[in-house]
Amino acid sequence: MNNQVEKEENLRYLLETDPMKFLKECTIYIEKNDPQYICKYVQLSILEKRKSPLENVEKLFLKLNHNKYKDLNIDILDSINKQNQPINNISDIKNELKSISLNVVKTIQKIDNPGLLELAKSLSKNIREDRNLRYKYNFKNNQELLNCIETFQTEVYSLSEQICIKLKPKYFIHILLGHIEKYEIHRKGEMVKFSNINDWNELLLLIKKVILFLKDEIIYHYNNYDKNYDNKSFNYNGIFYGIHLNQKGDIKTFYERKNKC
Repeated sequence: MNNQVEKEENLRYLLETDPMKFLKECTIYIEKNDPQYICKYVQLSILEKRKSPLENVEKLFLKLNHNKYKDLNIDILDSINKQNQPINNISDIKNELKSISLNVVKTIQKIDNPGLLELAKSLSKNIREDRNLRYKYNFKNNQELLNCIETFQTEVYSLSEQICIKLKPKYFIHILLGHIEKYEIHRKGEMVKFSNINDWNELLLLIKKVILFLKDEIIYHYNNYDKNYDNKSFNYNGIFYGIHLNQKGDIKTFYERKNKC
């Protein structure tokens, strides 16, 4: 067996058993100005598979060597190569972050932590959709927000013997991330920030006061209607707010308005 045939047999073996080493060996041969046909065939086959434009001479090379190398399995190498593509621009970064963010959300969905899941979904949504680079979240407040996620449990406001309003972790975190500046993750439109609320404890206290302020109206609503409670504009202490409760009495969102509707 001559030296060239031995090199190719070794590369074939590496492609089947250790694709990463195959890539390294091909690189070494190129650096030594001793390119191997099998390396070139694999490289061009991957490009062709990705529908990358090939020159006529490259197409001819693939055609002439097809029978010789048609048994090669390049799928795993193509997968590895994709994972190691250089990140050159903002588009590449965003695409990589989109994939990562979705995987993170899927992982967190497997555990029972609605608050943490809401945070992950908001960050993922901010990355995946075009927000005009409005990444507002201040990571200096990580610990404070995580303390909220770890300690906050469903808050129950008993308005009568029959009617209880609930604030669940998922919806509380949703409100925090949309309307308090230090936690804000831009999600959609112009998010109006609370003008006199600085952290999640202050927001929790405000929500309690607002529910008691609207107590009679909420009781009347749930005693007479089997549907959501939507109050898009009410004045509390000189500031206009909006609040939405679902059919079961869960607070879905709460926000400050710039002005009355």
